[in-house]
Amino acid sequence: MLYTATNVNQNALNFNLEITDKLSEICSSLLEPFGITFFAYYKFFQDGKILRISNHSSWAKIYFEREYYNDVFLYQPHFQKVQENSSYASLWIAQPTSMIPDLNDNRIGNGLTIYKKTPFFAESYVFATAPENTQINLLYVNNLDKFRNLSEILNEKISIFLSTCNFVCLIKSKLKPLSYTCPQDTRISQFLKKISS
Repeated sequence: MLYTATNVNQNALNFNLEITDKLSEICSSLLEPFGITFFAYYKFFQDGKILRISNHSSWAKIYFEREYYNDVFLYQPHFQKVQENSSYASLWIAQPTSMIPDLNDNRIGNGLTIYKKTPFFAESYVFATAPENTQINLLYVNNLDKFRNLSEILNEKISIFLSTCNFVCLIKSKLKPLSYTCPQDTRISQFLKKISS
């Protein structure tokens, strides 16, 4: 089932498809030296809306068609690990999720996702390559700070797309990643409350 113009997120999909080639062009000089063939950026807002862009149009279609933007189990475990005003990195080699066959069909594997959370929004930067390029996982592990820096540089590069996106290009989602609290934050709050009583 492909999206039709009556679908609530059709404008968001169209926006993704319109900028795919331009995004690839802008980001390729930063990604290719690392062997990265896939990049996606997500910005999650408090009201559940998501700004999503990537350099892979066929994956964008599947992401929207399968409504992965509503998959709590895909996002919640990671955003729970992110403390406010900090970041968390996750390697995904072959996670047992329903997405793996779709990712493999689109030649996307061996990824690194960097999650960030502020009081007002959350972000994720997704880097990946071909499924058989398993050696890239060592590159991720040994250069995590470089990938964090790369996400900041890419943020500047993609700001042109972020500034042109209006309300209609945001995905309407059931996700609320800002409400997914870090268990450590909860334990610290409980401890402080207990000792202050």
